[in-house]
Amino acid sequence: MVNVVIVGGAGSVGHNVVEELVSRGGHDIAVWTRKNPSEAVVPPGARVVQVTDYTDHAALVSMLQGVNAVLAFINPMTDPGNRTQKALIDACIAAKVRRYAPSEWAGKTKSSIKMYAHKAEVLDYLEEGQQKKEGARAVIVEDGQAPMSLTAASDVGVVVAHAIESNEPWSLQGGIVGEKTNMLKVVETAEKITGKKFELHYVKATDLRAGEWKAKWQPTFDETLPPEKVKEMVVPFVSGWALGIWDGLIDLEPDWNRRFPNIKFVSVEEMLRGAWERAKAANKA
Repeated sequence: MVNVVIVGGAGSVGHNVVEELVSRGGHDIAVWTRKNPSEAVVPPGARVVQVTDYTDHAALVSMLQGVNAVLAFINPMTDPGNRTQKALIDACIAAKVRRYAPSEWAGKTKSSIKMYAHKAEVLDYLEEGQQKKEGARAVIVEDGQAPMSLTAASDVGVVVAHAIESNEPWSLQGGIVGEKTNMLKVVETAEKITGKKFELHYVKATDLRAGEWKAKWQPTFDETLPPEKVKEMVVPFVSGWALGIWDGLIDLEPDWNRRFPNIKFVSVEEMLRGAWERAKAANKA
C-alpha cells in the first residue's frame, strides 16, 4: 500500500488523479484542501484533510510522517513566490517523504512563457532540496587550508585513562591530536568513502567576523527546524566554529601524544568511514 497526499486534490485536475488512484484500491489517499471538508468533493475512499496554514513547518512534518508520495495541484495564482510549494518541499525532506511531484501538470518546466516562470523556480528549489537530503555539502573558510586537529572520542578516553594512571605531573597545556588535517582534506576523504561529490560553499573570514553568512546553503542539524530557527540558531553556531577553525582554535599541539607515544590513534578516514556505515545502517532501519 502506498500512502499518498494530494495537495489540492479537490480541484479539477487533482480530482481526476484521486479518482484513478481510489479506483485501483490498496492505497491510502489523503486529499489536502483549504476548503471546509464538507464542501470538498472527492471520490469515496479518499480522506479529506483541511490544511490552511503552510507556515507551520513542524505541523506539516508531523502530518507527513509515513507518507510515501506527495502530489501538488496548486494554482500558482494563489501561491505568490511559490511559498506553499517551498514549504511543502521543506516538510517532505524533513519527514523523509520519498517522492514529490510539483504543481506542473501543463507544459515544459522551463520555457519562454512568463506565466510559467514559477515552474523553473520550483525545479531549482527541488534540486537544492535533493542536495540537502543527500547531505553532500561542506562549508569552507577561505582556501580551506587552515590546519586542524581531529580526535576520536574513544581516543580521548584512552588518553584520559593513561593520564589518570600516570604519576607524572600534568602540564597546563594538554593538546590531543588524533590526526592533523584541514577541511579540504576531510572533504576529499569523505568523497572517497561515500562516492559522492561534495558541493563546496566558500565563505570569507571577514564576513563571518561581521556576522554575515553569504553562502547560498544554510546548514542545519535538524531537518524539522523551521528556516527562521536555522538562521537564528544554527547558522551563528556554524559560523563561530568555521571562524574558529580558520583562527586556529583546534590547531593543537600533541602534548599528550608525546607523553604517551605508544597510543595508536584512530585516523580521520577511519572516523568518517565508521560514521558513514552507521548512517547507512540507520537509513535502512
